[in-house]
Formats: sequence, C-alpha cells, structure tokens
Amino acid sequence: MAKRNFVLIRSFLAANVDTLLDNLGQRRNDKKIDSDDLFGSGGKKEIALNTNFPKFSKLDILLKEKESLGLYVSGNPLEDYAELAEWVRKISYRDDVYVVVINKIRKIFTKKGHMMFALELSSPDGSYEGIIFPKSAMELSVNLKEKDIFLVKGKLDQKEEQVATKVNEEGELQEFDELPKILIDSLVPFEFGIVKLLAKEEATLSSLTFQRNTDGLDWNKLKTDPHLLFESENLSSASVERPAGPELEIVKPVIKLTKKLGVSKIKEIKTMLKKTELPGHSPVIIEVESGGQLRRVKGNFWLEDTLIKQLTAQ
Repeated sequence: MAKRNFVLIRSFLAANVDTLLDNLGQRRNDKKIDSDDLFGSGGKKEIALNTNFPKFSKLDILLKEKESLGLYVSGNPLEDYAELAEWVRKISYRDDVYVVVINKIRKIFTKKGHMMFALELSSPDGSYEGIIFPKSAMELSVNLKEKDIFLVKGKLDQKEEQVATKVNEEGELQEFDELPKILIDSLVPFEFGIVKLLAKEEATLSSLTFQRNTDGLDWNKLKTDPHLLFESENLSSASVERPAGPELEIVKPVIKLTKKLGVSKIKEIKTMLKKTELPGHSPVIIEVESGGQLRRVKGNFWLEDTLIKQLTAQ
C-alpha cells in the first residue's frame, strides 16, 4: 500500500502542479487586493483538480527524481525488478546477466583514437560503472540511451573498494568511491528480451528448455510491471512454464561420464565436481556408465560453467 501511495501521490502532483501553482498565485493576488479593500472579497474559490490523471510507474518517478536532484532519494529505481533479474539468471544458467538502468553515458577515446563508453548504471542490487570497450562500442552504441532499462551481459570486475580521484568541472581534484565495474560484452533494450541478449552464444541450458521458458514472455509488459512474471494469465502466452510461487525449478544439464571420454578425462571431471555452490558454477546431474547403462549418481553437484558448456556441446 505504501508503494502504491508513493506512485499515486507523485502522479497526482505531477498532473496538477500547474493548476496548484496558478491557484497559489491567484490567492496571493486576492490577499493583496483584500488588504486594500475595506470589506474584502471574502469567500474561497474551489480548485478544479485533475483526478483522471495517468499514473507514472515507480521507475519513471525515480528517474525524474534523479534528473531533478542528481541522485535517487526515495529508493532504488529497479527494486521491483529484483525477482525478475534473479529469474533471468536462473533460466539462462548465467551469473553474468544484469537488469540495469543507464543513468549517464560518457564517450571516451583511447590514445589510439578508438571510441569506448563508460556508463553510470543502477541495478536492483546497487550501482555499477559499465565499460564498453572499442571492439563492441560501435555495435552497441546503436541501442544506448539514458534513463531506460537494459539487459546486460558482462564480467563483473569487483576489486576491493577503493577511493579514486578525478577532476571536477571547476578543475579541482575530487575524491570519490570507485564503483565495481561491469565489462560489457552484450547489451539490448529490456523489451528485446533475454534470448536476444544471448543470441550470439550457446546457452549452457539446453536450447529447447531455454526457448520454452522465455519465448512466451511479453517483455514490453514486464518492463511496465515486472511482477507480471509470476502471473501467467497476464502474459502474452499461457504456455510459459513456471511453478506456482517465485521459486522456479531449474532444469539441470546432464553430464554423462561415458567410456568414450577416457579414464583420465573422467577422473579430471570428477575432481572438478563441487558439492556446494560456488561463483561461476551451476548445478548438474551426473550419470556414470556402468555395465553398458547410464546410472544417475545420488547427491547434489555443481560444475564450472565453461566446462558444462564444453561437455554439453559434445
């Protein structure tokens, strides 16, 4: 209710600000006239307020807040997208995919004259600096736009927090906390969807399952209201598979340890299996060839994403 009131009040004020200011000016003028008039005009004039106004989204309101004040005061602009961002990572079997809003775009030229970009980003879990290197800058620049939501794929370069210096507009050195960086490989407007973001890569998840769980989504509707992700009746296709509730069951890749891999390769894979989740690892099902048949190994296992990709591609 509090969030809804936040949106409602801001939308109402935006729709009526001119009327309210005009009324305030008129009231001040009336008071001045009344002070010069022995009897005064008396009475109060009713204000005709607009009650049939369009409601802005929370994101739109906070973007306006950032534009006016230079920072987000009332909250994180992508707070409502946190569940969706987590779902995108699960369904794509990746931990390098982010939902972000671009606050500011800065064009940079290298010493060799090559163009690159530094982006000021906000995500559901904090602020980042996005770096687009020259090799991708021209291709990705077509879609770059400030104050809009994007799906981004890139490596997180999260070094220890440190203080850096830069020259401000007055030419003075200024200290600031250096943000963690996302080294961006791919970027698409949010409404394009996750399949478009990863179109140039093989998904670590089987392609059929990946397509089945994403193609039916209306990303334009999700951009307006990310909570529609878990309300299938509001999506463009009822065929989208999702269990009841926010937790989605992940279809795990099956790693088959057969004789054709060779004894040394099987031993190598077994030593790389983890029994607890680690960064850059995904859950897998292990099947071992025994007596000419494949038998599933009991237990939970995680394997490095790059190795999963190699083994499932064979």
